[in-house]
Amino acid sequence: MNLSYEYIEELDHPAIWKRSKPNDEGGCIAHNCGFSASNKTLRFTGQHRLPKRSCNRDIVGKPSKGLEKGKPMSAGTFTCLKQNGYSFFIARAWESIGNYDETGIQNMKNARAAGWEYVDAYIFPCLRSTCASPAAQVEATVNRLNAEGAKFGMIWLDIEIFAWPNDINYNRNFINAMGNQLNAMGVNWGIYTNNNNWGSIVGISWNQWASRPLWWANYNGHQDYTNFVPFGGWSKPSIHQYAGDYKGPCGVDLDLNWY
Repeated sequence: MNLSYEYIEELDHPAIWKRSKPNDEGGCIAHNCGFSASNKTLRFTGQHRLPKRSCNRDIVGKPSKGLEKGKPMSAGTFTCLKQNGYSFFIARAWESIGNYDETGIQNMKNARAAGWEYVDAYIFPCLRSTCASPAAQVEATVNRLNAEGAKFGMIWLDIEIFAWPNDINYNRNFINAMGNQLNAMGVNWGIYTNNNNWGSIVGISWNQWASRPLWWANYNGHQDYTNFVPFGGWSKPSIHQYAGDYKGPCGVDLDLNWY
């Protein structure tokens, strides 16, 4: 996944999170936009826990576009990554062409087979006129994951400039339908986007889903929330993807994230 300062390409790669180094208050383990921590300073949001920001926050995320595009990852690869301190994985489960990503789903199962506790999935919506309805895409994805035994903690909606029409109201209704379906199915979920994408697709001030975790993409190189301008009702993100092309172990390239 290659991101410029304010543009996101399709997230067609899994995401892998590295265990944070422990600090005086105990170690933290990244758990997408919710986290699990070994210390006792936790607040809960659905199935996910958020440690206080006193934890060491340098973590790594999505493999870069190119090396990992559509690439199956074996249980052995996940075992290798786990041995190197990585503990969380996000895979694409639904593609923009309107079908399941079976490679991503199998990768989720391989991660579980290697003993990974924290595994999530994301949906890249299909926006063509021939696509299923947004609610049906969500329902199909969740049902497929359950049917294949691909256990997940959270679903992410990938909201970025791709094939969205210029009709803001249509786009809002589309996202509402996805979010409402996830809620109806009892799924914990969040949104991956940034200011430019959100503003272009639904309008910068639209705040319907401000209660959901925000995973903010901005490659400014800062391990903080520098340059974050509130949008969509979010006063700050839950996590910041700040750099890419980190050469990780086991032949996997990673982007860097901070919380």
